[in-house]
Amino acid sequence: METLTRNLKLHAFLGRLPLIVFVRESRLNDIDWGSLGVDDFITIPYRAADVVRRIRLCLGRLTRSLDATPLTRLPGNTTILAETTSRIHNKQPFALAYQDIDNFKSFNDRYGYGRGNEVLIVACRILTTVVGEVAGPEGLFAMLGGTTLSS
Repeated sequence: METLTRNLKLHAFLGRLPLIVFVRESRLNDIDWGSLGVDDFITIPYRAADVVRRIRLCLGRLTRSLDATPLTRLPGNTTILAETTSRIHNKQPFALAYQDIDNFKSFNDRYGYGRGNEVLIVACRILTTVVGEVAGPEGLFAMLGGTTLSS
């Protein structure tokens, strides 16, 4: 199994997809899960409903991971579009704010990208906290990319 999972994870396309393995319960303690490179496992014997749930969970994690902005790990464009569309469709009241940090390139040029990244991370933490306090659990703070923020 280790060779198969390793080869799948090295594949240019398949390696980016979640990998779920089926394993007998009696083998659970025999497997080095840290080096196996799988995203989830299902014990044999299994129920079809459990398989469907585990696949949905893996796909949900994959979607969130792919949508996350690398620097801040905030949700990105896909989440903004999905949430906005859902709230409009469900006729939920919501507010949308769009922020952009002006002249940020000049800041990066003067102080360096490392310091610029620190500023972005701190700004995102502050704004995430504010959105959470104002909007509660329904609030969403996301990053469109670069220095463009949405809440």
